[in-house]
Amino acid sequence: MIAGPCAIEGREILFDIARQVKDAGANILRGGAYKPRTSPYSFQGMGEEGLSILREVGDALQMPVVTEVMDPRQVALVDRYTDIFQIGARNMQNFNLLNEVGQTKRPRAAQAGHERHGSRPAHVRRIHPGRRQQARDFVRARSTEF
Repeated sequence: MIAGPCAIEGREILFDIARQVKDAGANILRGGAYKPRTSPYSFQGMGEEGLSILREVGDALQMPVVTEVMDPRQVALVDRYTDIFQIGARNMQNFNLLNEVGQTKRPRAAQAGHERHGSRPAHVRRIHPGRRQQARDFVRARSTEF
């Protein structure tokens, strides 16, 4: 199971959440280092500092980590810190991003959509299903927001 906060807000907070999700049965830690917002004045995520915290916490608790990548320019940086790339629903048609992530050796968690209030979890699609030679194992990502 993959679990963790939508946004990484600090080291101690992430350690606390990670211990709780691990105790609840999660075996992969997720956390958002970049947060897309409509307003440039809203919290945009911690960026590389958040990635570093996520890696530190994952290593300390012996959990692989996953975070969302939203821009092809972020792929090399995120690749240094994460074990799995998460591709959000809004980027499932961002072919430049999908191509860049497809060049890495990391598995990808693809999110096909969000459903709210405890309804069925979103299903997962493959990235570049025609490229079977380059395909990596895909992690099923479930997204339920309350």
